[in-house]
Amino acid sequence: MIYLDHAATTPVAREVADTMYDVLLNGSGNPSSQYPYGAAAKKRLEADRAVIAAALGGTAKPEAFLLKIVFTAVTLGCGFKGGEIVPTLFVGSTFGCAAGALLGLPAGFAAALGITGLFCGMTNCPITSLLISVELFGADGLLCYAVVCAVSYVCSGYRGLYSSQTILYSKLRAEFINVHTK
Repeated sequence: MIYLDHAATTPVAREVADTMYDVLLNGSGNPSSQYPYGAAAKKRLEADRAVIAAALGGTAKPEAFLLKIVFTAVTLGCGFKGGEIVPTLFVGSTFGCAAGALLGLPAGFAAALGITGLFCGMTNCPITSLLISVELFGADGLLCYAVVCAVSYVCSGYRGLYSSQTILYSKLRAEFINVHTK
């Protein structure tokens, strides 16, 4: 039988299911600890760092960002705790690397833009994101980083990583709103 309705449900690739099964059963350690679970988590974290570095170097698999989104969503959805920053850097860099090729941008620069945009959208902190991007990647792309931060900040709405964060003014109108991010 040939199944064509992948818009409604998409079958999970066997490699993805096997990796998720392993992570869900064995991936709950603290990477800073010296215990076996921590060592395994540290190994996975180092593998993620290698992919981020590869994306910044211009070589990332185009499907990497989608797989990381799925892995992180399933892990958090199953009740496991996990980092927020490394998955964000991973997804931002790999998406930027893949999208950069379509836009005619150098892959490493596009990966840096991806990291900057996703970090800004996740934290709702455009100035901080801009400063971090200049610190990490240099000031040559300052204007591009600023545009990416502005677009990401406006598009992220009033949701963010930090529930204690308060946004006092509307992102689109000159209006006092005083809302907490969710």
